[in-house]
Amino acid sequence: MDVHGRVVRAFVVLAEELHFSRAARILFVSQPTLSKQMKALERTLGVPLFVRDHAGVRLAPSGEAFLPHARQILLAWEGARQAVEGCAREPDEGA
Repeated sequence: MDVHGRVVRAFVVLAEELHFSRAARILFVSQPTLSKQMKALERTLGVPLFVRDHAGVRLAPSGEAFLPHARQILLAWEGARQAVEGCAREPDEGA
């Protein structure tokens, strides 16, 4: 499985906005790009994350289930990034 952090972030933004064009603007991508990213994520997970119909877009039950995990992934990634940055600022013990 090869899911990038930007795709997880895109899922979270779309889940919060429930509007492809608005979410795409927030993410600085085109609406077709965002749509392709979500279709690819759904293929990877093997489930629909969103229900798309004439009324717009809403989270599918699987999307509701995935959302808290996606948020945790983003938080864990940010924590890891900060930990690595902290190491880069510390003097090298072996030198």
